[in-house]
Amino acid sequence: SVKDIESLTNTPILGEVARHKGKEFVVVSLNNTNPIVEMFRLIRVNLQFVASGKQNKVILITSSISGEGKSFFSINFAASLVLPGKRVVVLGMDLRKPTLAKNSKIPDELGITNFLVSDTLSVSDILKPSNLVPNLFIVGSGPISPSPTELMMSSRMGVLIETLRSSFDYVIIVSAPIGLVADAFTLAPYIDSTIYLVRRNYTPKERLELIDKIYKEKRLRYPMIVFNDTLIAKGHNYGYG
Repeated sequence: SVKDIESLTNTPILGEVARHKGKEFVVVSLNNTNPIVEMFRLIRVNLQFVASGKQNKVILITSSISGEGKSFFSINFAASLVLPGKRVVVLGMDLRKPTLAKNSKIPDELGITNFLVSDTLSVSDILKPSNLVPNLFIVGSGPISPSPTELMMSSRMGVLIETLRSSFDYVIIVSAPIGLVADAFTLAPYIDSTIYLVRRNYTPKERLELIDKIYKEKRLRYPMIVFNDTLIAKGHNYGYG
């Protein structure tokens, strides 16, 4: 519960996302007033308050373990950022178990790993428009790398992020689970803030110790928690579970 999170870490809670029971991957759209859509809009508004007076263009999305909803959250969060007319790109930076391109229904033959090992590929070569959300672009992970951490420390990573930073209003990076591998920490120099997903009835409570350590030691910039898969109170169009 939210009280559990608050008792185990001082990391601020950015917002909540209700359980999604439908089969569609993208739920956020312009005229949709579904409670889960309003929750994404509220997270967007809260993020603007948090970032007041500071640049907040490159946002890292991570979690403790697999299955906490990073791909679903990232695409719908990006869709909520697109609604006011912004240009947004989502990067599938989980180079070990990539799922973003598949879930977004785009080909992933050419992606981040190809760019990082090549001196000839340009960012535009791996940038693909989303088939699900207008003005949203996707950069897939590409082929699975045998040494993703070392690959992500390449100078080409800085070229990729800074090129996208200059071309888009927001750059959303979906990383591997931070509780399992160190990949996300290699991205720390490039990001402006961090959204850490915690899933109700799924994330082990002891993992919040890691979140709290990251927050206290400032290992990632401005970490904030989103509580995923919460329940909406019965009899209400919108509420807290």
